[in-house]
Amino acid sequence: MKKYLKALVFVLVYIILPISINIGMLQLIKNVGWINSMRETTPTSAFLILDPVSITALLLLVKFVRKENPITFAKFKAISMTNGLICAGLGLALAMFTSSILKVDAFKSSVEPIGGSIDWIIGGNIILVILVTLINNFYKELCFRGLAFNEMSRVIPAGVALVVQATFYASELVYFQNPVSAVIYAFSGQLVFGIIYYFGGSIWSSFITQVCCTMGLILFKRTGLSGLFTSGSSLVLFIISILLTLIMLVVLYRVSKNQNSSKMTGLPSA
Repeated sequence: MKKYLKALVFVLVYIILPISINIGMLQLIKNVGWINSMRETTPTSAFLILDPVSITALLLLVKFVRKENPITFAKFKAISMTNGLICAGLGLALAMFTSSILKVDAFKSSVEPIGGSIDWIIGGNIILVILVTLINNFYKELCFRGLAFNEMSRVIPAGVALVVQATFYASELVYFQNPVSAVIYAFSGQLVFGIIYYFGGSIWSSFITQVCCTMGLILFKRTGLSGLFTSGSSLVLFIISILLTLIMLVVLYRVSKNQNSSKMTGLPSA
């Protein structure tokens, strides 16, 4: 019973601590002129300030309170080039999934708020957007996969832990009053990222996927590739993106499994 209570307390702290930091810091910086000017250009740019503080706080928490090496605990393990390329492909497939579902006639009205959320995430100065993509996705992988999922998976089945970590992320969006469709979309996405983290065996696997997904959305939105997603073609692209995602998940699992087996036997891996 004690180990379950300990895991629960730490998971709640992993989630609540960054939220508390964000709320407190937003109160401090909201009247700072240059920050507000930057936020007008790129709405998410505040994360360039908030997330590094949250990341630092979480790492210190694990090291000095949890008494664990945060690098080991969160699985900052080296991955093979094959693993990285598969994860990059998964990110682009997920970007295709999102871009296509927004144009499918059967879903268009119900998922409209998701489009607004994505425009908010990738809107503004492209340099700032890229920096936010790197820092915010690193924070999400550290918090929800590296810490929360690993904490839970030590005491409960991994499948249950994957669902719970995705639920925690979705609950955070509920707290900040996001629409229902965006919350469901976020839950589904974080569940997939959790599976990629678990299959890939490293935080770098899911981080690469997250970054490539966001960069894919930017690419599709800001270039002529957006013309691919018409009401006629989007259903086909939607189905293709799902199939590609499922296939690459299976391949990632097998590649990572073979890599782990090679390490145990001392043979070179891909």
